[in-house]
Amino acid sequence: MCLVTAPTGRRYEWLNHETWMSLRRQYLEIPRSLMPNGGGTTTASAASQEVGDHVALIDGFVDARCDLIVTIGAEMGEATTASARQHPDVNFIGIDQHHDEELPNLAGLVFPEDHAGFLVGALAASATVTGIVAVVLDSGTEPTSVAYGDGFANGVVHVDPDVEVLSIVHPGDGGEPDADWGATAAREALDAGADVVFGPGSGSGRGVLLEVAGTGFDGRNGALCIGAEVDDFLSLLKARRCLLTSVLKLPNEFHDMYWVPGRPAVIKQFEDALNLPAEYESERSYSTLTLINREFFLGGTPSGGHVGPVGLGLINRWGAHKVGVPNRTFLLSDDLKSALADLTAVLWTGEVPTSATPTTTTEPSGDLIAFVSNRDDSLGPEIFVMNADGTQVRQLTDNDAWEAFPTWSPDGTRIAFVSGRDGDDEIFVMNADGTQVRQLTDNDAVDGRPAWSPDGTRIAFDRSATEIFVMNADGTEVYSTGQEGWLPSWGG
Repeated sequence: MCLVTAPTGRRYEWLNHETWMSLRRQYLEIPRSLMPNGGGTTTASAASQEVGDHVALIDGFVDARCDLIVTIGAEMGEATTASARQHPDVNFIGIDQHHDEELPNLAGLVFPEDHAGFLVGALAASATVTGIVAVVLDSGTEPTSVAYGDGFANGVVHVDPDVEVLSIVHPGDGGEPDADWGATAAREALDAGADVVFGPGSGSGRGVLLEVAGTGFDGRNGALCIGAEVDDFLSLLKARRCLLTSVLKLPNEFHDMYWVPGRPAVIKQFEDALNLPAEYESERSYSTLTLINREFFLGGTPSGGHVGPVGLGLINRWGAHKVGVPNRTFLLSDDLKSALADLTAVLWTGEVPTSATPTTTTEPSGDLIAFVSNRDDSLGPEIFVMNADGTQVRQLTDNDAWEAFPTWSPDGTRIAFVSGRDGDDEIFVMNADGTQVRQLTDNDAVDGRPAWSPDGTRIAFDRSATEIFVMNADGTEVYSTGQEGWLPSWGG
């Protein structure tokens, strides 16, 4: 079993370590459980520093006769798929990868960020005193950031729809979202009254946590912070003054500190779904990664995409613990612990509670009208919404750029629109109440006139009023139809 780790950094630090620990555990368990009459396993790892390293490292492990090669990170997805196609006798597992091609020797294992955000949002809504919580995101278009943000907002709504969610997103210009920008964004959240701040960004997260931590004595709002993808209790000591927990992806989830009620039953459901051979000893199932590997080992084909669990890391019961006075101490009640444990299970199995959707009904009433107006005296027109009888006018956008072409999603929960806020016309989307604004397109052309597909999963638009394009509703997989034209409209 061989592992190609992702480049070092907050985003993959935890996954690199825990995936290696899972393989080491299997190194000890597989001979005992599956080869009682002899045989053995070995493990090896190599670290990828740049994109060009991927193929060379994988080829090196193939030459070393590795039976299973595990790679980590979305950046390695294409190289992993190509290697699996080239070497059909070697099994591959891609961690945090979505593969466009299904091969019998290739499996993907992802840990959805919207699940992680939802879990943290539920905790944040339970811990807030001011009734205001915040999430700081590295991007408004990158799928990982969008998923964290959407999941967080929906998790808050699941627990308490009256809690206000502030979403502070890196603007995309003026440099990368680093720790300094994260600190600035955290100050903005604190100034607005937030007392629980979630910092999932791989670039900004460190700055967010340290800024919220303050110095303990002058920690504003008694604010708590939550990290992601890194065990910040161990890796960022100064953040202990505010740290409530970190949400983690769990390829090797069964450590004592992450054990929660219901996990064994859930892992058994995953085992049943994989349809493992009868000779597999189910009592030794420790993780989704173990199960996939062992089905490969026994001659099965667990190819395709699989979803792994996310979970809350060590809850900070010790306050600042050797680094000063804590901003505020929040101890989880037994009822809250049980609720979070149950939520961990249902998120993993896909049984997301119905209240995990935005507060707007999924059956649109048709009683709201979105429109464009210059009434606020800004430099450009803004988007407003009102009741069908003209009452309760509410402004949704507010900046010096022009905003136009508001278009409702089929379920009435989102509005796609065109904005010039980044210097040229791009497609944006926001919730029906004006929150969670996300930029979907980003180029030098003029993108306009968005049109939702009937199922709400795609958006058609025209580029420079000369060609029709289509993209997913989250801004991914943009493609040209190859047809000249403008003003697209779905139907049929």
